[in-house]
Amino acid sequence: MSQTGICNFLDSIHGLSQLKELVLQDCKRLKSIPELPSRLERIYASGCIEMEKLPNLSNLQNLSLLMLMECHRLSEIEDL
Repeated sequence: MSQTGICNFLDSIHGLSQLKELVLQDCKRLKSIPELPSRLERIYASGCIEMEKLPNLSNLQNLSLLMLMECHRLSEIEDL
């Protein structure tokens, strides 16, 4: 989901049980992300300048990479 004008994710992203990688690039209006699928392995977020918080990541047992760049307002990552 790169360079979109979205502000919010639908909570239904949690239902994408086979999702392994989430790439958010230059989603400048995105403020937060809801609970993520438990099989997620990689999260890349770059240029999400309005993003203020990430969800609880403790349920992501397979998460091996969390890359956050230019997310200047990010002030909360639950349980990290």
